[in-house]
Amino acid sequence: LRIALNDYSYEAIRAFFASPLIEIAPQDANPLALDAATFPTLDWLIRQRKITGNKAVLVERLTEYQREIEAARAAHDVCPVEYALISALFALFDCLTPVDAEQRISPVDGLTWLLDMMQRLRMPQRILRAADRGIREQEFAALQRLRKVLSLLRQELQASARPAAMTPQEFFDLLQLTVQAETYYVRQESADAVWVMDARDARHVEFRHLFFGGLAETDFPGQEL
Repeated sequence: LRIALNDYSYEAIRAFFASPLIEIAPQDANPLALDAATFPTLDWLIRQRKITGNKAVLVERLTEYQREIEAARAAHDVCPVEYALISALFALFDCLTPVDAEQRISPVDGLTWLLDMMQRLRMPQRILRAADRGIREQEFAALQRLRKVLSLLRQELQASARPAAMTPQEFFDLLQLTVQAETYYVRQESADAVWVMDARDARHVEFRHLFFGGLAETDFPGQEL
């Protein structure tokens, strides 16, 4: 979403692929995915050809390069790695089309898109590949919590009056407001521990025993009078 909000600036794209938790590949038979490990190869090509600008410039200049390689392949049948990675970058651009900055989006549709993108970017699979078990458990707990929060927000919006369409920036602000106070707990760490939390943190978290401090009839702890 930040990529679209920043008009597909190359700085935003580079920051996006700095994350080890995402990868994207074209829908065709091309097996090469674009991720933190392969992005430097594409970055080298873009720097070598001195490509700067937004989405339109990137697509135009990289398409020109693709045509050059296709012409050379007719004679030499050689396809460099960066040629295949361009298709993956274009696949990302296609995925971001619903949240392009110049259009408005229903928040329900936006949340559905975001939840689908987590799968399209293979985030669960990337997390499970982590060599460190602690990292796997922590990141997977965070992802599960995020998906649950977004799903609940979508349900609430669907049950309410039809929400007004938003700009991508307004949708981004809604997401930030929704998740900024959320917390999550790694199951293995909470199995033999006592957690002190407020009512908001306790939502949708399963514990065998739950104690409310200051609970009294008609007076829920922390409830504003």
